[in-house]
Amino acid sequence: MADIEIFADLLQTPRARAFLAHFAPMMRARGFVRRDDFLPESIPGLLGNLVMLERQAGTFRYRLVGSKIAGMHGRDLTGTTLADWPSTIAAALQAQYETAVATRAPILSHYAAPAYRGTRFEIVERRWEKIVLPIAFAGDEPNGVLVCACECAEKDPLPACWAGTPERGCWCAPPGKAQVA
Repeated sequence: MADIEIFADLLQTPRARAFLAHFAPMMRARGFVRRDDFLPESIPGLLGNLVMLERQAGTFRYRLVGSKIAGMHGRDLTGTTLADWPSTIAAALQAQYETAVATRAPILSHYAAPAYRGTRFEIVERRWEKIVLPIAFAGDEPNGVLVCACECAEKDPLPACWAGTPERGCWCAPPGKAQVA
């Protein structure tokens, strides 16, 4: 069983809260989401913020990338793998996703990242929050992740889990699970 509700007080964006509320019953029931649970028509307002990755050959392959995420990166990542990222970013993402799959626990991350703005592709730094849930594409063993990444408003204060960390962000897991700052 996943202690998914512990993140409710740390979430800053309405979309992240809606994602948590929608998938919390499935996480509580078995500790992961099944691919069959993912019905796009049931969460139309969240689709642009979602990413689905499947573990393949020691890495994770992007199977679905929402339009807001593609816009943030300036390209559609569908079909690419974590190996296509710079090694430091790939290692951090791999660790988050492996932890979620292995522990059947949600991961919450707050981070600063560059994003594209407008048609000039001016890169500006934005603050994001991301929830990572383990997902099983078939059967009863998670073998991927379902991610919701939402841009935080500039007026929002830094969350308590990020405050005081020297890094450009944080990631958390429920008590008793792996935690990395």
